[in-house]
Amino acid sequence: MEQLLETRESLVNSWNYLLIESISLDSWGQVIEASHGYKMLSRSISEAISYSGQFSYKEKKELDHAREIIQERSRILECTDLTQNSSENIGGIRSIIPVLEQLKSEPVDVSNETDVTEQLENTKLIKDTLEPPKTELLLNEDNTDVLQQISYNKEGLSNLLPEPIHEQGMSYFSVRIEKIGLKNAQSLVDPSITILVKNKKGDDLSPSQSTPITHKTDICYIWFNQTVYIQNSLQSLDKEDRIYFILQHFKQKENKISTRGFSILELDEIEEGIIALEIYKKPVQFKKKKLSLLSVKPLYLHLTLHITHN
Repeated sequence: MEQLLETRESLVNSWNYLLIESISLDSWGQVIEASHGYKMLSRSISEAISYSGQFSYKEKKELDHAREIIQERSRILECTDLTQNSSENIGGIRSIIPVLEQLKSEPVDVSNETDVTEQLENTKLIKDTLEPPKTELLLNEDNTDVLQQISYNKEGLSNLLPEPIHEQGMSYFSVRIEKIGLKNAQSLVDPSITILVKNKKGDDLSPSQSTPITHKTDICYIWFNQTVYIQNSLQSLDKEDRIYFILQHFKQKENKISTRGFSILELDEIEEGIIALEIYKKPVQFKKKKLSLLSVKPLYLHLTLHITHN
C-alpha cells in the first residue's frame, strides 16, 4: 500500500510540475512549447484513467474533466496567431491546479474499492436487474461475427485519446463531432459514437475510441461536441483506408447496447473545414459494398476537420 501511494504521489507531482511549467510558458506567449507540454500532460492523465488502479472512480471523473480542459487549451493555442495575446482566457487551465493539489493531499485507498457508482448507474438504466448489458457484435456483409465488440461507455467516461506526438514532416488531423441528424433523436437512450480506423480488409489501424454518452438532444439532432484525435498520420494511411463513426445506444427493454447506424469518412474527403456524412443502416460493413441509407430524409453526421502540418 505504501508503495502504491508513493507511485501515485510521484505521478501527481509530475503532473503538477508539468502543468505549472506549461501555464508559465502559456502566459509568456510561448504557444508552441506550452501546447507541447499540455499534450504530454493530457496523454499521461489519459493513460492513468485507462490503466491505473491508483485512483478512485470519482477521481477518474475529475481527471477526465481536467484532461478535456487541457486538450481544449492545447487546441486553442494551435489555432492562435502568434501575434495575438495567447494568454487570454487562461483562467480555465489554472482551475486544474487545485484539483491536482487535492489528489496529492488526500490519497485514497482503492485496493478494495468496488465500483458502487457503476452499479448505481446500471440500476438507474435497468430498474429490475443489475445484469450488465449485452453488446452487439459487429457484423460483416455476410452477417458473420467480426469477433470485435464495440466498447460502450455506460459510466460516461470518455476513452478518447489525446493528440498524438507529431513526427517531423507528418500531417495529422482531428475530427470534431458536432451532431448527428436522426429521426426521433430524443428517443435514443445514452447515445455514444465509436470511432474506428480500418484498412480495406477490415483490420484495425489504431485503437478504437468512443465519445462519452450524451443527453443533449432535440427533435432531429443528437449533439456531441467532442474532438477526436486520429492517431495515424495522413502519410501513414492508404487511399483505401476508412474511418468509421458508429452510433450506439442502450435498449432498456432488451438490456442491450445496440448500433443505430454508421457513417464512413474516406481519405479523399479529408480536408480542412466542415463536412456532412451520410448515415447508413446496420450492420456495419468494413468492405466496399452497396450500402443502404438509414433514412430517406436529408439527415447527416456533421463534422469539422482540422489538419495540422508539422
